[in-house]
Amino acid sequence: MNDINIVLLEDDPIDCIKIEIMITQFTSSEYNFKLVRIFEKLEALTDFLEIHTVDIIISDIFTQKRATGIELLKKLKNSIIPIILITQSHNPKVFQEAKEYRNIHYLIKPFHQFTLQSTIENTINASREEKKSTSLNKKYLFLKGKSDNVDKIRLNEILFLETDGNYCFLHAVNRKYILKKSLNKILQEDLDDNFIRIHHRFAVNKLYIQTVKLHSLEITGKIDLPIGKSFKKMINDLL
Repeated sequence: MNDINIVLLEDDPIDCIKIEIMITQFTSSEYNFKLVRIFEKLEALTDFLEIHTVDIIISDIFTQKRATGIELLKKLKNSIIPIILITQSHNPKVFQEAKEYRNIHYLIKPFHQFTLQSTIENTINASREEKKSTSLNKKYLFLKGKSDNVDKIRLNEILFLETDGNYCFLHAVNRKYILKKSLNKILQEDLDDNFIRIHHRFAVNKLYIQTVKLHSLEITGKIDLPIGKSFKKMINDLL
């Protein structure tokens, strides 16, 4: 059963409770739905996304008297994280503006538990099919190397990635590159499903995993990398 980690952007406490209860009552033989965090402010959500991986975002269009749902779409226009917008507004202009940024699922409050679950499942399934199709065509990265040359790197040449502040170090076979981009964004936007996060600072290419230990794993080249506590179950389930 696949874990589906959901985050919610909502400033109405009653709606937060209703949605949280709905999600706990979902029944599925394929997915295990988890509401991992609720946010009232857009900025807190985007900060969270810099270091955590989520499967879907549910966002009210209007929070804190701002059209934060539209702002969220703008900020994540290059991200592949699926988003469901919820609102009490029947204004068609808002709906049309949201559609300018990406294909979205849109729910008018109040909605039923079954409506929410089916919308989440359809959104997740569509996102996975799209990602699978994109992954088939994505085999390379073009990265700036020495003397400002641009190197063509196969994804299967990348061993692991390490984040340090606003920078990410990409360790390929016999080469190392620095990117001014968060690890989370690289995983979501540039790499395929062979790459998994094992720690808040590290992600590895599954093709190079040699040994999984109690608190670390070893990849090709006898490189030992730590496994974060929150990632242990996912890694055990995967391997």
